Amino acid sequence: MLTSRALAAGLLLAFTGCRPPSVTLSAPRPPAIEGPSIIARLHRLKIRVHPLDDDRARFRSIGERSSYGVSLGEVTLDQPPADVMQAVLVHEFAEAGHEVVDAGEAVVLGGTIEEFGVRTENTPFYWDVFGTVRLVLRIDAPGNGTRTELRYAAERSERSWVWPGKAMMERVLARALEDVVRQIRADDHLADAMARAAGKR
Repeated sequence: MLTSRALAAGLLLAFTGCRPPSVTLSAPRPPAIEGPSIIARLHRLKIRVHPLDDDRARFRSIGERSSYGVSLGEVTLDQPPADVMQAVLVHEFAEAGHEVVDAGEAVVLGGTIEEFGVRTENTPFYWDVFGTVRLVLRIDAPGNGTRTELRYAAERSERSWVWPGKAMMERVLARALEDVVRQIRADDHLADAMARAAGKR
């Protein structure tokens, strides 16, 4: 059954013809994570990082605030998610001591964004706000044409008893992204794939 809040929103949109208010989030910055990274243990490599392909249906749209199937406004990002992920990967591999290059690379990193966004669920009493990041990372070896694909995914959530605002949505998305970066930093399979691609193993 629709809550009075969702029903009122639906009636307002139907009778006024107004579009629901959208909100644009500031893109999360590369997270600053302290501690060891497995990819930092590799010998210094020349790495080229391509922008990730974006399999999502819409370019900068990353979700919506909704209530019982009624859209209460689109959520967009101020940068394309593919650009955000490229910046995160460049930062992470540079911080690990590798050289990020435009040519002459030993390893090529790319991949596909499967999900990068926020969504809401609600009851008559509260809202749950979810941030989700899911991607496939590809490691290519220019020298021998081999390819390795690895998957990473994370979801974070917060609960609110009031209308879910921009800051909360930015927060859960940034935390999900940080969790994915932590997975990348701790992944033995990624380190092995990079070493094989570079002919170091």
